[in-house]
Amino acid sequence: MPTSHPSATTNSPVKLKFDDKLTGRGLSSEGLQRKLKSLLDELSSITESEPENIDLASFATVRKDLVGPSLMLHKDKGVKAYTACCIAELLNIYAPDAPYTAGELKDIFQFFFRQLLSGLKGPDAPYYQLYHDLLSSLSRTKSAVLVCDLPQADDLLVEIFRDFFTLAALGLPTTIEAYMADIMAALLDECQTVPSEVADILIKQFSTKKSATSVPAFRVAVEVCNASSDKLIRPVCQYFTDAIVQHPQSDHEDGDDGDGERDVDALRAAHTLVKRIQKYCPKLLLNVIPQMHEELQVDNTEVRTLATQTLGEMYAETHGSDLMREYRSTWVLWVARKNDKIPAIRLVFVSVAKKLIGNPDMRNDINDAMLAKALDPDDKVRAAVCKAYGELDFEMSAYHASEKMLRTIAGRCLDKKHTVRLEAFDTIGRLYSQARPEIEKGNPTAISQFGWIPSQLIHASGTTPDVALVAEGIIARDILPLPSIKEEMDENVWTQRLLSIMVAGERRTFDGLMFLSSLSTTRPSQYQAFVDSCLQFNGGTIDKDEAAVKTKLQQVIRLIAGGRDPLVLTNSDIHQAGYPNPSKVADDLQTFAKHHDRRLYKYLRTIMDIETDLKGLVKAKHEFTKIIEKDVPAIAGTMEAFMRKSSLWIVNTSSIPTFLDILSSSGNATASRNGHNTNGDKDETINGKSVDYARATLNYISKYCPQLYYPHLQRLAKVAHSKGNYVAQECALRALASVARLGTDQFPNDSRLDSLMVSLAVSNNRTNAKAAARYLSNGRNSAKHSSSLVEKLCKLLPKADDEHLVAHIAALSEFTRYSPDEFEEKSEDIVRFLLRDLVHRTPDAVSMDIDEESDAANVEWCPRDDLHPLIHAKRGVMRLLTNRCLAHKDGNDAEKVAQPVIKLLADVLDQDGSFAPIKDLGPDYDRLKDRREGGPPARSWMRLKAVNCLLRLARQDKLVKVVNTRLTTIALVAQDFCWNVRNAFITKVTGLLKKNQINPVFNTVVFLTCHDPEDNIRSRAQIYVVTMMRRLSPQQKLRCFEQIFVRYLYLLAHHPDFDTSDHEEGLPALAKYIEFYLELVADNDNVSLLFYLAQQLKTVRDNDGDQYSENIYLLSELAEYIIKQWAANHSWTLVPYPGKVSMPPDSFTLLPVDVAKRVRTKVYLTDGMIGCLSEVGKSLKPAPAKRKRRAAGSAIPKSR
Repeated sequence: MPTSHPSATTNSPVKLKFDDKLTGRGLSSEGLQRKLKSLLDELSSITESEPENIDLASFATVRKDLVGPSLMLHKDKGVKAYTACCIAELLNIYAPDAPYTAGELKDIFQFFFRQLLSGLKGPDAPYYQLYHDLLSSLSRTKSAVLVCDLPQADDLLVEIFRDFFTLAALGLPTTIEAYMADIMAALLDECQTVPSEVADILIKQFSTKKSATSVPAFRVAVEVCNASSDKLIRPVCQYFTDAIVQHPQSDHEDGDDGDGERDVDALRAAHTLVKRIQKYCPKLLLNVIPQMHEELQVDNTEVRTLATQTLGEMYAETHGSDLMREYRSTWVLWVARKNDKIPAIRLVFVSVAKKLIGNPDMRNDINDAMLAKALDPDDKVRAAVCKAYGELDFEMSAYHASEKMLRTIAGRCLDKKHTVRLEAFDTIGRLYSQARPEIEKGNPTAISQFGWIPSQLIHASGTTPDVALVAEGIIARDILPLPSIKEEMDENVWTQRLLSIMVAGERRTFDGLMFLSSLSTTRPSQYQAFVDSCLQFNGGTIDKDEAAVKTKLQQVIRLIAGGRDPLVLTNSDIHQAGYPNPSKVADDLQTFAKHHDRRLYKYLRTIMDIETDLKGLVKAKHEFTKIIEKDVPAIAGTMEAFMRKSSLWIVNTSSIPTFLDILSSSGNATASRNGHNTNGDKDETINGKSVDYARATLNYISKYCPQLYYPHLQRLAKVAHSKGNYVAQECALRALASVARLGTDQFPNDSRLDSLMVSLAVSNNRTNAKAAARYLSNGRNSAKHSSSLVEKLCKLLPKADDEHLVAHIAALSEFTRYSPDEFEEKSEDIVRFLLRDLVHRTPDAVSMDIDEESDAANVEWCPRDDLHPLIHAKRGVMRLLTNRCLAHKDGNDAEKVAQPVIKLLADVLDQDGSFAPIKDLGPDYDRLKDRREGGPPARSWMRLKAVNCLLRLARQDKLVKVVNTRLTTIALVAQDFCWNVRNAFITKVTGLLKKNQINPVFNTVVFLTCHDPEDNIRSRAQIYVVTMMRRLSPQQKLRCFEQIFVRYLYLLAHHPDFDTSDHEEGLPALAKYIEFYLELVADNDNVSLLFYLAQQLKTVRDNDGDQYSENIYLLSELAEYIIKQWAANHSWTLVPYPGKVSMPPDSFTLLPVDVAKRVRTKVYLTDGMIGCLSEVGKSLKPAPAKRKRRAAGSAIPKSR
């Protein structure tokens, strides 16, 4: 420390007063240290004086002694430490000029940094404070920059930087780090060029794998680089240029494999350094980014891959937006890597692009790129896109991902690759699961962004078995999960969650949920049969009937797994279980049977029991799963699906109170007074949709699984007595009626309820009257109630007004079906009134003439509630007559009763929805039919009812032959004028065919959609056929689709639009019918059979007359010609069919040999006709819409 301070006011020069000897013999180390300390104190005080006021000559002796070898090479560390500090102060005093030669300065700075390297070991090291002061002085005075002017300064700079980073690695105090960084930055700023070794030392500090803040050397390097970024840009660029240029720029460049691997490692390390430098010192990369820009375009795959990944991760860092804006062309080129020819690079792009989704500056470009990659040709890329969005949290997916992107991912649930489907399902399931709390809180963003997901998953569950199984699993995991065993079982919350999904979706969402709910499964089901078979199998130890027990178990397993045993599937849903891998499922079920754990059987019975409530289901499922995962984990996945398919995991008896509460809270909401279906109306309730779907669900339960109502009969009876709330009362009545049909004795002996039902049965509310009649005809004292009410209704019919008439007919229909003996007592009077009086009545509302040119006259459909009550009554007549046929279906007089009804229903179709014969209306048919039946919409509803009644009768074994005699009339409904009729008919027919509930001959109807002007109907038919062709066994395909080819040609021969002219709607249209069939059914395996069937048509004659026989023969040759063309176009081999197939005797009669020979040799398809078939074999397009109205007096409509 200084001993005196010069006066601020004196003008005399400041001189060094120190005059002790620093060199010479006899100086001890301690004495020398005291002298040097005294000198240091004085020098420090002098540095505070003005430079021009200092007498530099007075420092001559000291200046020379301090750089002498006796001090700088002294063996005592303290002496050298003091010496270094004194020299540093001298340099400060002499600044900006140095009082030493270049050689001396070199020795001085080497001396400084040697002292620092050896002395700055830590605060506890000897003379640490002196070394600290030395470093501080060098930092403060910037005297170290003198190094830059010395010869061979580069070597000294390298030494200084190396020493400093050696010190930095010791973890010294932050002040020391700051001094060193300051000195190095000053050196870099002063030197003319930065030595490459110095740049290497700095860059090397960025290669650490530890956290940046935990590595002192890294912190120092970052500070130096940011302070001197301008000077380091060029050497940093050169460093990476050398690293990159050493690697081959083309995949075709030759090189040793070992060298190549080393090159790749070096290149990868260089890119890692670039990323870290970008994160902490982005300004250093001014000239490096253009190099990476070039890397994106080189031929070498590894280089492009590394550049794509590195740049993507750089864009994801803090300064990523700045980088994107400053190097816009590089950003554009990087985004273009989404279309790289190498899938692996596109995969890398996707993996890093997901990190940029939340960046507002990049979001649009990234969203567009990810949308494109979701449809990438490579399945790994598509899967990666799906997975990327599945890793987003709620905030990111809700506010940064676009809804279009999420919907695109949802579309990948139907991807052709299983891995992509799995990722897509998992992603949208997780996204919804994250968003569910916000959705339930009513967050509008969450609802808009994710509310559609359940519907999407539910729709996917109705597709192919492999897709459906995954969809069901995701629905159970993320959309409608059962409560955890540890959670409180809140049935209301569980049911409300289901309702919220219904409300957010569409009607088909509800339909899909009901399908998944297993409510409509026939019980006892195949799953219950499996448990019974397992008990008999007894783990393989069977006491008696071993072969029968094993056979039964195998049959049940094949049925559940989707096996193709026609004996098992004859009277059940085809491929009902819908497992994508039947063989694995069969093996797993066999393993389960062999495991033979009776606890598991007990839990399965509880799970499958429809009377099990939510709490019981959750507990049984939990225990079952725990045992399975412990004992036989390999079959856990199969058994999880087994539990879903066999249990009521979506709706069960615990749901009923919540649904009833919702209906009861709907106040005075009213259904239609007539009790008609009110799908078109909105109930006036607080939450109208919730009420609608609660009602729809209860009605579905009433139809398919009324056993769920057993614990709630008292509540239902109470609701049935409620007044003013027609919706709740209607649902309760339906529920009670459905339970009554079960013949249960669980009903309470409630005389008030019986009295209510009697009064409702004769009311003017159709729905309530129908439910009450069903209840009474199936409940206690059914004979007594039915007899008295049938008699009473018979008397009321003639004088009833229109609304009462509808309700009375509905009630009588129930008595007809369930109390046929009581109905037959008055059947003659009732049927006479209905057919001789009612069906000929004219609705008052349409008794006026209708202008045929008006819009109203051209409308083909209307909501059901808009129909006049008389139209409802006439529809009720058809239902009543159909129910009468069904009531006698098992009797010997089944056909006798059904024949006139089937004729009447078919006539309604032939007469365009009217009961009146065409001949009775004369030339004014169009005007009179509008007056009689209420206009085109009413006739559309009449036709739909008639065909539905015929389909109901077609399901009965004893009546199917009679119905099939009118197959042409029924089939033409597939080409009805009205889209709603066609759509409902095709939906109904395909649904019945899927369940094997009607004769396979009705498959011919599906192919008549070939020329439908609406894509959705034609597409539904195509999807149905393709799906069934994939699911059915060869024997089933033969029966359901291949053998019906002759029936299909028969149908075309009888088609009212049959035309062999060469215009578009003639022979080419007929050819398209056949091509449509071949496109969906024909393949190399069955083409020979189809050709044989077409040939055989020239060996028979049509039972309906020669006119149709001529049509058949022409169609036979046309089919042969088209099949040959298709076989040639598809490279199929046509060989003689080895078998023999008989023609259906109800349609054809075998020709005598001589006649058959003459027919076989006659040509019906002439060369002139073939000339107009140039489009045969090309892709099918729908024909122009042709929907002619029937000409006045025409006996058959020109294709409805």
